[in-house]
Amino acid sequence: MQGHGILPSMALVIDQLPRFSTAEAEKVGLELYGIACRAEELPSERDQNFHLEVESGDGYVLKIANAAEDRDILDAQNKAMEHVAEQGESVRCPRVRATLSGRAIAKVLDRTGREHFVRLVAWIPGTTFAEAKPHTPHLLQSLGGLLGRLDEALDGFSHPAARRIFYWDLQEAAGTVARCIDHIPGPAGRSTVERFLVRFESHVLPRFPELRTSVIHNDANDHNILVSDGTSSPPTVIGIIDFGDMVESHTVFNLAVGAAYGILGERDPIAAAAHIVGGYHETFPLDDVEIELLYDLISMRLCMSVSISAQQQKQNPANDYLTVSERPAWETLNKLSAVDPDRAIESFQDACKTQP
Repeated sequence: MQGHGILPSMALVIDQLPRFSTAEAEKVGLELYGIACRAEELPSERDQNFHLEVESGDGYVLKIANAAEDRDILDAQNKAMEHVAEQGESVRCPRVRATLSGRAIAKVLDRTGREHFVRLVAWIPGTTFAEAKPHTPHLLQSLGGLLGRLDEALDGFSHPAARRIFYWDLQEAAGTVARCIDHIPGPAGRSTVERFLVRFESHVLPRFPELRTSVIHNDANDHNILVSDGTSSPPTVIGIIDFGDMVESHTVFNLAVGAAYGILGERDPIAAAAHIVGGYHETFPLDDVEIELLYDLISMRLCMSVSISAQQQKQNPANDYLTVSERPAWETLNKLSAVDPDRAIESFQDACKTQP
C-alpha cells in the first residue's frame, strides 16, 4: 500500500505536544461549543485530552491535537467513528459534536501562539478493561467479539488519509523496533526483543501479501476498551475509544493489538489470548494464515510497546502515560518467549474450531 505521508519523528511529535491547562480547556469548551463545564485532564501519548463534565450529566472529551498532526488524519478518524456508529449499537464509540459555528474540526492557539486542531466527542461511560477485574473467560471472549464487530463495521470503509506510514503500524514493526531497541535498558531485555524480531522477519514479513487489508482502529489497548458495570449481567466489553492510531493496514493486526494488551497480567497469556481469538473468530472469521501468525503478531506488538516506550521516556520523562503498560508488557513478553510457538498456534486453532 502507498503511504499517505510519513508521520514526523517521535522526537518532533513530543516537541509539539499541546500544553493547555484545565482552565484553558474549560474556556475552549465554553467559547467554541457553548458548554459550561469542569475540565479534568486525561492521559495521552502525543495529544492532550480533557474530560469535560457538565451539570446536565452529559459529558464530553475535548481532544487537542499535537501541533504536528495532519488535519486529514483527524477527518479520517471522525469519518470512521461516524461510519461505525451508523452500523448500529453493537460497537459503542465516540460521536463528534460540532462547534457553535458548525465545524467538526476547529483550531485553538496555545500560549505561544502555536495552532492546534481541536475536536469535541461524546463521553462514553464505562470502566476501562485495565480496571475491570478479574478478566474472566466471558470478558476476554467479549473483547474478541467487540474487535470482530468493529472490523466488520469498518470493512469497506476507506479514507485517503488512513493510507499512511505510521510507526505504531505492525507493518512498520521491524523498522520501528530496530530503531528503538538500543534505548531498552539492560542486555536481557534487548536480547528478548531481538529474538522476537528475528523470528518476525523470517516467519511473518514474507507472508504479509497473504493477509487481508482494511482500515483498523490499531490501538485497542486496555485503557481504550470500555466494559459494562456488570450490575445486571456479567461485565462485558461494550465500546472502544481513541481512534488516533487508525491506519489502513492488515485487518488481523487489530486483533493482535487488542490481544497483546488484553493478556497483560494474565498467568497464562496463551490461554487468555485463545479466549480473545475465539470470540473474534465467532464474530468475524479469521482465515488460516491469520491464525498461524497471531502468536508472532501479538508478541511483536508488545516488543513495539517496550521499544517505543524506552525511546519516548528519554524524550519526555515527565509523561507517566508512556510507561503505563511497560512492566506488564515485559512480564508478558518473558512468558511468551518461554512458549513453544507451535503450541500457541494450536491453541488459537482449537479456539476457532470449537466456537459454536
